[in-house]
Amino acid sequence: MAGLRILITGMVVILIIQTPVAAVSASTGDMTGYDRKAITVLLKQGKLDRLESFFTALTTASLKSYEKERELYQAFLAFENSDPGLERILKKWIAKKPDSYSSHVALGYYYLHSGWLARGGRFSDETWDDQFKGMADYFSLAVKSFKRALEINDRPIPAYSGVISVATSNCDVVSINYIAKKVLSSRPASSSIYTLLLHSMKPKWCGSIGMLTSLLKDIRKQYKKNPYLKIFEGYDEYAAADSVKQDCQKSITILDALIRRNPNPLYLEDRGDVYNYCIDDERKSIADYTQALHVGPLRPRILADRAVAYYALKDFRRALANADEAILLDGNNPKALRVRGRIHYRERRYESAIKDLEGSLRFGGFSYSAHKYLGYIYYKHRKDYAKAAIHLEQAIQLGSRSGKALYYLTKAFWYNKDCKLIWSAGEYLKHCATRSCKSKKLQWTQTALTAYRNVKKCESFQG
Repeated sequence: MAGLRILITGMVVILIIQTPVAAVSASTGDMTGYDRKAITVLLKQGKLDRLESFFTALTTASLKSYEKERELYQAFLAFENSDPGLERILKKWIAKKPDSYSSHVALGYYYLHSGWLARGGRFSDETWDDQFKGMADYFSLAVKSFKRALEINDRPIPAYSGVISVATSNCDVVSINYIAKKVLSSRPASSSIYTLLLHSMKPKWCGSIGMLTSLLKDIRKQYKKNPYLKIFEGYDEYAAADSVKQDCQKSITILDALIRRNPNPLYLEDRGDVYNYCIDDERKSIADYTQALHVGPLRPRILADRAVAYYALKDFRRALANADEAILLDGNNPKALRVRGRIHYRERRYESAIKDLEGSLRFGGFSYSAHKYLGYIYYKHRKDYAKAAIHLEQAIQLGSRSGKALYYLTKAFWYNKDCKLIWSAGEYLKHCATRSCKSKKLQWTQTALTAYRNVKKCESFQG
C-alpha cells in the first residue's frame, strides 16, 4: 500500500500518495493480550520499552489477522487519556524511539481525545467558539502525529482511523472517503475503518440513515472474511434512535427491538444514556452500562456515566468506585471528576473537592455544576468571596437556576461591594416569586437591593 502525506490547511486534511515504508517487528516481552488498565499503568510508570515491544509485535500481527487488527485499534484507545502528565511521557517515548510508529500514533490518540473533550458533546449550535478553537488546536497536533506515523509505516490501520476521526469533526467527506477507499482496497473487512466510517455517516455528522443502510449492505459482503463485522447489524436503527433522543420513549422502543437482535455494547450504552439522562431511570441505565462493559471493551465514558447514575441513587460508594476507575483510564474526564468532586463536597473533604472540580473545568468548563459547587465551597467554607462570585456567576450564566446559587452570589457581591448585586438580587427575587424561599433570606435580599439602588456608583446597574 502506498504511503500518505497529510497536509493541514485550517482543518482540512489533504492526502497525497507517498513512497511505501516497510513494517517493523519485535518481540512482545512479557506483556500479552489487550488490557487497557495494564497499558495505562505501564505508561504512567514510564515502561516505554515494554510498550514499544508490545505494540510493535501487535502491529505486525494486525497485518495478517482482522482479529489482531481490532485488538490493536482497541489497544491504542488506551491513549485516549486526558491526564496532562501523559503528554510529557509520550513525548519522551518519541524522543527515545523517534522512528517508532507506535509512539507517534499513541501521542496522536492522546491529542485526538483531548480535542473531542475540548469540543464537548453538545450539538454545534450549543457549542461555544472557544470549544471549537480548543478542538481545532488539539486536532492539528493529532494529525501531525498521525502524519509522522504514516511516514514511518503506512500499512497498519490505527493512524488512518485517527485521521478519519479528525475529518469527521468538520465533515471533510472527501478525505474520509479517500482514506476508507484506500485502506479497504487492501483490507476490505477492516472493523476499525468501518467503525469510524459508520460513525461519520450518522445524520448528526456527515451522512444519513440511507447512507448507513447502503454501507451496511457492503459490510455484509465481508462477513466470511471477518465474522466480527456482524456486530454492526442494525447500526442504521441505532442512528435513528440517536436522532430522536428528544422523544425518550420512541428512542427506547427502537433500541429495545434492536438490542434483542444484537446486544452491541454501543447500543446498550446508548440505551443506558436515554434511561440515565432522559427518563431518569438510573437502575435500568446501570444495568445497560454494566452489560455494555461486560460484552465490550473497558471504556471510561461508560464508567463515568454509571458513576452519575449511582450518585443519583445516593449509592455514593459505587459512584466513587466508578469515578475513580474512569479517572484512572482518563485522567481529566470531566464527568467523573465532577461526580467525585461532589462526593468529596458532601463528605466535607473540601480541598479534594476543589482539586477535582477545578480539574473538571479543563474540558468541562461549560458545565455549570462544577462552578456551582466550587462557588458553594469558596463562599461557605473558605470565605473567599471573590472566587465564590466568579464561580457562582459563571454557573448562573451557563444555565443554573439554583436559588441557593443566586442567594450565595448576591451575598458574595455584598461582601465584595460589587454593584452586580442589583442584578443577582433581582434574579433571586424573581426565582422566589414562583418558588418557596425562606423569609429571612427574602428580607435580607430586598434590604440589600434597596441599599445598592441608592449607591451612586451603581446607577448604571439599575436597568
